[in-house]
Amino acid sequence: MGSEYTFLVRGRISPEIVAALHPLRPVGVLGPETELRGAIVDQAALYGIIARLESLGVELIALQPLPDSDGVSPTRARSRP
Repeated sequence: MGSEYTFLVRGRISPEIVAALHPLRPVGVLGPETELRGAIVDQAALYGIIARLESLGVELIALQPLPDSDGVSPTRARSRP
């Protein structure tokens, strides 16, 4: 796996929560949502980030792998409502 992902979450994220979500980093606030990005090394790490978001009370709206440097974009995944 080892890809860069973008996570869209509801609300603005405090610095304390951002620190707890390493390796994700905020890249922008889109109205009432915050975009976080980070390199995820494998599927276990991806599920770990999702579980961490849930345990911190952060609502995941969507996640998407970013295109590789060769321009190939993996399938988009969305969280359950």
